[in-house]
Amino acid sequence: MPIALLGFAPLDILLMYAATQIYGSLIHTQHVGKLGWLEHILVTPSHHRVHHAANPRYLDKNMGMCLIIWNKMFGTFAPELPEDPPRYGLTKSIPNRGPLNIVFHEWCDMLRDFRASSLPFPQYLGHLLRDPGWKPNVTQKQR
Repeated sequence: MPIALLGFAPLDILLMYAATQIYGSLIHTQHVGKLGWLEHILVTPSHHRVHHAANPRYLDKNMGMCLIIWNKMFGTFAPELPEDPPRYGLTKSIPNRGPLNIVFHEWCDMLRDFRASSLPFPQYLGHLLRDPGWKPNVTQKQR
């Protein structure tokens, strides 16, 4: 919507959206390894495997859809390392596998953390803005 308000034609927006969605589907593979010089510019299957990994070093990495340069610019890039292959899944198990819980469990956990927090406001925001699984460094005095 914002780019339409900037004057981009609806057909151009639709074409770019379709291209990114098709490309996004093509990079979901484990059958393609590193792609040489393309690894420096595009999101490749190797980069996207990192995006889906639950390994601590890979969390919140490689969020781009087409160009990996944005992740490199903003410090959210991580290469796929042979010594630490991506382990897919969640960072913790979810006992309730119902569809609503699968979609909203993280939001519910964050809300629970917000309600239970008596931290100063900057640390309080950490529940929303920090890495998955972030917990404040709480001392006995703060509790």
